[in-house]
Amino acid sequence: MKETIIKIICALIILSGAFIVIEHHANLRYIIGIIIGIPALILVITGRIQIGKAFAVMPEAKGLVKTGLYSKIRHPLYLFIDFFFLGVIIISGVPVLLVLLLILFIVQLVQSKREEKVLTDAYGDEYIKYKEQSWF
Repeated sequence: MKETIIKIICALIILSGAFIVIEHHANLRYIIGIIIGIPALILVITGRIQIGKAFAVMPEAKGLVKTGLYSKIRHPLYLFIDFFFLGVIIISGVPVLLVLLLILFIVQLVQSKREEKVLTDAYGDEYIKYKEQSWF
C-alpha cells in the first residue's frame, strides 16, 4: 500500500513539474529547477515515509532507522529539503533567497548535531558504528 501511494505521489509531482516546464516554454532556468527540485521532493517524501514512527520534530530517540535512504545518509530529510528549495529558488529567479537557504542549512546543521547527541546517548556504540558507515 505504501509503495502504491509513493508511486502516485511521485507521478503527480513529475506531472506538475512537466506542466510548469511546458507552461514556461522550456526555459532553461525552469528545466534546471525542475531537474533539481522534483527528485529532491520525491526523496523528501520517501525519507519521511521510511523514517516512520521514529520521526520527531525535537530531538528524541524514538527508533534508529538504518534502512532505505537512511542506510547511506543520516539526515536525508534535511539534505533533500535543501535541494528542493534550491530548485524552487532557481525556478523563482530570486538569488537573494539563497541567503535564506544558507540560514536553513545552518539551522539544520545545529539540529542534526543535537539529534546525533540524543541518538548517541540512547544507542551508544550501535549509533557510532552507523555514523561511521553513513554520510551527513
